[in-house]
Amino acid sequence: MELLMKSEDSSTSDISSDSEPDGVVEDCRPEESSSDDECFPESGSSPGDTCVVDVLSDILKHTNAEILVQHAKYTSDRYQNNVDGADEDITEAPVRPSSTRDTNVTELKAFFGLYFPAGVSKINSVITRELFDKHTGVIYFRSTMSQARFEFLTNSLCFDDRENRSELRKNDRLAAIRETFDHVVTTSQKLNVPSEYCTVYEQLLGFHGHCVFKIFIPLKPDKYGIKILMMCDSKTFYMLNAQVCTGKDSTPKGIPVAEYYFTEMNKPIHGTNINCTFDNWFTSVPLAKKIAQ
Repeated sequence: MELLMKSEDSSTSDISSDSEPDGVVEDCRPEESSSDDECFPESGSSPGDTCVVDVLSDILKHTNAEILVQHAKYTSDRYQNNVDGADEDITEAPVRPSSTRDTNVTELKAFFGLYFPAGVSKINSVITRELFDKHTGVIYFRSTMSQARFEFLTNSLCFDDRENRSELRKNDRLAAIRETFDHVVTTSQKLNVPSEYCTVYEQLLGFHGHCVFKIFIPLKPDKYGIKILMMCDSKTFYMLNAQVCTGKDSTPKGIPVAEYYFTEMNKPIHGTNINCTFDNWFTSVPLAKKIAQ
């Protein structure tokens, strides 16, 4: 899943040793501990907090593994003098840019926290150089982290084990984010109690990047994007179930696509006498008979 923020240069090409890369500034703030203690909730925390920490712990592990891989793409372009004693020779040790260091749970929370208001404010199409500009940029971006660090984390963010991804993709096109996506859906079902009215509908998440299951719906505002089937509470608008449409091969043969998706969306409330509203795309006589049973 590609994030919605556009980076001015999202490539991870080698940094030249002749000049300092733009935006790479030594961060004077002390690094926070990345120990395993951060991965466990404090006493008295709610079940929702526990689930969030579990997801962040998995993302942290995979992201730091990806950062280790990205380190090889950055040449050592700076040096520092190490003096161990007065009688010893001064040696030069290579130092990588501070923006390429490992991350931790606290920084990941801050990183995701920048994307939420960006989505609400509809600034996902603004390049990062403008967001971090000291005159016209958004102040809470610069207050949280440097531009170089933000771009590096965006390029290094990983939700799965890359070593097993190619094997899992043979049977699941959503393998790159499947574990995290299913965890979010399961957590939503555990923490939300549906009212007596629910709605099943499709959402087109606008996306113009490369994706094998990106679709085109001319009647939608974004037209191009990733189709997500959702069931939401009609009163609170909370998501109760969701599934990404990854193509025709993702549904069983012999069952109409609309009928299959509605049956899957309806599972959490099946047999509870909750009213479920859906549009004509899901409507069919066999589905109506199946629901009435």
